[in-house]
Amino acid sequence: LAGIHDPFGDPGEITLRQLMSHSAGFRNGTWPWRDKAWQPFEPPGWKQLEAMIPYTEVQFKPGSRFGYSNPGIVYLGQVIERLSGEDFEVY
Repeated sequence: LAGIHDPFGDPGEITLRQLMSHSAGFRNGTWPWRDKAWQPFEPPGWKQLEAMIPYTEVQFKPGSRFGYSNPGIVYLGQVIERLSGEDFEVY
């Protein structure tokens, strides 16, 4: 998450607990630039979401409130995949 813009502090301080409880400050939709019918509602894979990280901004102070977030769950999935060596769906 190091490339994410966090106006509230260091994005490295966002915790797994905050991601799991939807309190990390991320938006609900992962594809805010959808303005054409042919564009995907959500990115079809990790590479697309990863490419969006430099354009992602934390919307509220992490830990301060609940805000359902699809990207937060995907970030958790990446943690599981990297630590377990298995696909998130398999794990």
